[in-house]
Amino acid sequence: MLAIMDNYRSPLSLSQLRALALLLAMLTLVAAFLCSFSGPISVVENAGWCFWQSIIWQGRVTRIIAAGLVGGGLSIAGLALQALLRNPLADPYILGISSGAGVGVIFGLSLAARTTSVQVATIPTLAFVGAVTTCAVVYAVAQQRGNIDPYSLILSGVMINSINTAIIVAVYLFIDPHTLTSFVGWSIGQVPDTVAPDQLLFCGICIIGACVYILLRGAAYNTLGLGDGVAATSGVPIRRLRIETFVCAGLVTACAVSMVGPVGFLGLFIPHICRMVFGPDHRRLAVVCGFVGAMFLILCDTFCRYISIAADLGGFPVGIVTAFLGGPFFIWLLRGRRRTRLS
Repeated sequence: MLAIMDNYRSPLSLSQLRALALLLAMLTLVAAFLCSFSGPISVVENAGWCFWQSIIWQGRVTRIIAAGLVGGGLSIAGLALQALLRNPLADPYILGISSGAGVGVIFGLSLAARTTSVQVATIPTLAFVGAVTTCAVVYAVAQQRGNIDPYSLILSGVMINSINTAIIVAVYLFIDPHTLTSFVGWSIGQVPDTVAPDQLLFCGICIIGACVYILLRGAAYNTLGLGDGVAATSGVPIRRLRIETFVCAGLVTACAVSMVGPVGFLGLFIPHICRMVFGPDHRRLAVVCGFVGAMFLILCDTFCRYISIAADLGGFPVGIVTAFLGGPFFIWLLRGRRRTRLS
């Protein structure tokens, strides 16, 4: 217990945190800038040094910004859920929050196909309703007398995932077959070639706002790691923190899913990798996970673009890459927890 408390109460210099954030921000910008030149058409050859005026380059920039927002947002949301539930297996995708948001998005897209009165905020709002509803159901099913069993939480997430997937497939039956291909790509997790500026602005503000709130609650997550009793006596409003965390995680997931679809496992392995390198302090981890997750998804999406060019595909979903990486990582974590429990 004393060792854990020493880890959580390790001195955190504000100037060092700012320097780390500035360094990671610069690395993210450099990665994004270099990746903006990757594609089947060379913007430099076609536009010269005025590449920033090229429509092709501008379209790639919006795609990269969307990937960065989604990667950073989902990583921070996964970090917050793991801290809140004290469960290293917690992730918006595994708990069914992504599929719940997907149900809202698919209804919003179906509504948009039938009427022209759908506003920019309609689809993210419907996704947010689906995500928060899923959070409430999963938490209610896994909770027993105020305690949450880790395996009940995962099983309830799998159950809700199955139900949401069935709803999405049922909605597919009423979609025009000529537009079904784009829906299938979205359902796997695919960053679109271009994102509408108004949608990017709206979702970006929501994601950044929710992530800043989670950052400001880093000290509370540190205390919560010592147990509900210690957190309560230390003045942490546990009940309110749970509601606020689920709302923030649901908002981030809803905006991410409305832009690129349900990208799986990103909120699982990015926080774990950052925790191994930078320690358990959530005030530091919230900053690190945001930039590392953004860089990771930007690079993965660029890799997917190269695969699309090499294989002459219309698009290669980035969700396939994250699933190949996150699936084995999830199994490794699950087996590790099982061995610890039996020993």
